[in-house]
Amino acid sequence: MQYSEWFLESIDKHKNEAAAMIEKRDEKEELEKEYGEVEFDIDNGPVVVYPKGLGETEEEEIAFSSLPDIRSQGMTRERFIFKRGEKYYHVSFIQEENSEVKRGYVQKSVFIKCGKLLPDLPRKIESVLEGASEYRAEVLKEKMKMAKIEDRDGGGDGGKDGDRDADRGGGRDGNGGGDRDADKNNVFKKLLEKHRRIIFENIIRCRSFLVLGESPTEVSDAVCILSKFCGFSYGGEIVPYRSSFIEEFDNQEKMIGGTNEHIFKTENFDNVFNLKTGKYHTKYSDSSRITEKHFEDLQAYFLKSPYTFSVPKFIECLEKKESSLKTRRVFREFFESKNFPSWLDSLGYKIKREKKALE
Repeated sequence: MQYSEWFLESIDKHKNEAAAMIEKRDEKEELEKEYGEVEFDIDNGPVVVYPKGLGETEEEEIAFSSLPDIRSQGMTRERFIFKRGEKYYHVSFIQEENSEVKRGYVQKSVFIKCGKLLPDLPRKIESVLEGASEYRAEVLKEKMKMAKIEDRDGGGDGGKDGDRDADRGGGRDGNGGGDRDADKNNVFKKLLEKHRRIIFENIIRCRSFLVLGESPTEVSDAVCILSKFCGFSYGGEIVPYRSSFIEEFDNQEKMIGGTNEHIFKTENFDNVFNLKTGKYHTKYSDSSRITEKHFEDLQAYFLKSPYTFSVPKFIECLEKKESSLKTRRVFREFFESKNFPSWLDSLGYKIKREKKALE
């Protein structure tokens, strides 16, 4: 059943909303990183070479997710990020001719696993490895150490720095050439520019997004840019690349990238970018031309007095500016979603949790 904006606003006004209890968050610990290696074996299929001793399900999911799920003809390199549990796997893949093996070429991936999404890391991995013979976990670890690669978020925002990331072409060899990658990035960039207002609103409301494309590199890069759109970090789950061989997933409050439109049911997502056709579809319409400006006002309002911040009082500020019911609804959904604690974290704060009294 669809309720009117007026009805929803009336319900929200009568909620017992207290001021959010805000406190400074703890300093974040240094990232723990693990290195891994996967190869395609003609007899056994995808195999995790390192680390050893994984459980059967874990090994299978990592092995299949670390290799591209597209046809290998003409492929050279791919780079992408997949997620398993709470960990991100930053992957660089290579396909290289080798007359000494059965298929006439080798397919190998190396990855760095850690608890944070680092959009630029696959590109950096690719940059330090020269050929298939170097695609080994121990070589990658040593090369990264020698190169003194730093951990940075990167990824752009699809608006300011995002233009820089969207303009980047392929890697050293790319996947069939940097020109094609650049063309695809331009298609995505134009979609972001054309639908900027509604995309921003759907992101801050933590709506679900699906990005479909021709290669893992393409969709992974696009999801990473989208997750930082207009400088806002999406607080839902971010899955830059989901292999078609990993079928079990839900789509609520998620951004997912994939290459197989037959696996992902587009009707189950609030927003769909199809980079193969150059189209964007959403179930919603934008509410205001100045939602981004309202969000800037929110940040200024919060930073002015973070420890006494109150959601109802900020909504009152929007009312005084004669914002529409629909606009106020957008912000109420933001405060009730995973985006709110994520946004606080980006500012160095968190919601203070009351300790329950002992019964």
